[in-house]
Amino acid sequence: MPRRIIRLTNRKGEVTFPFQPAFRRTVTFTAWNVSRPKGINSKSVIFPDGSDLRLSATTEKPVYKPGEKATLTVQVNSADGKPMEAALGLAIVDQAVLERARTDAEFGDRPWFSCAFCETNGESEIGGVRLNDLYLLKPTTVITPELDLVAEALLSVQRVWVASDDSESIEDHPSFKSIGIQMGMIQNLLDKHYMQEFEFPRDLSTLSRILGNQWFYMQDPWGSQYTAKFNVEQDDYILEIVSIGPDKVAGTGDDFVAGTFQQAYFTSIRRMMENILKKQDDYPAKVAEF
Repeated sequence: MPRRIIRLTNRKGEVTFPFQPAFRRTVTFTAWNVSRPKGINSKSVIFPDGSDLRLSATTEKPVYKPGEKATLTVQVNSADGKPMEAALGLAIVDQAVLERARTDAEFGDRPWFSCAFCETNGESEIGGVRLNDLYLLKPTTVITPELDLVAEALLSVQRVWVASDDSESIEDHPSFKSIGIQMGMIQNLLDKHYMQEFEFPRDLSTLSRILGNQWFYMQDPWGSQYTAKFNVEQDDYILEIVSIGPDKVAGTGDDFVAGTFQQAYFTSIRRMMENILKKQDDYPAKVAEF
């Protein structure tokens, strides 16, 4: 489904989604702040889309006991009543499953038990009107205020879930294949040097020495040399490679981090202790032994 990034002015913004064939039946439009994924607001809209197929299923009797043989007759017709060839799926659910779902619901949701066939969806109704009835409406149908209110009430139970970490934001930096290749090259050089020397760059001179000519000749997509930032977070050294963006001016709004690299600063000491302890028959029990 399409996504849009909206800039808000005085807490208001506007966006248009042109109609497309994918808009069928119930379509939910959702707005959220990527920095606060729980702050979600949504609006569901019905796009009538009645199926051209009519399905009927009949049995010899309404109730079957365990072990009895059941016969099910299925007929698929077109909207004008003509038989149609169709692919069918059949789900057989014991009444005990439905009863378990009903009794569990009385005590709240139970994560260890879920009934995929207990959702009413299009069969829910208000005043004799179901969602399935609304899907069958013709484009020329006049929608009364009462019918519009029923539709809104039926859609109010629609659940909304947003994978916000997979969303876009105006804070996201542009993606370039060339940048990915360059950052991969830096990662390889840093890893190779660390394996040999247990050294991770903490300033520009060390970074220049480790990367050599690769660093001096490496440019972003707009022909500018990258800059570097060095930080410490918890037990990691952090290196950020920064592009000054298309305006080619450092410190402006289009600057972005092209790549982030980190290395635990206790790694060399930990590996030294691990190598020594491997040679012992048992771990030392006292500080003096250690």
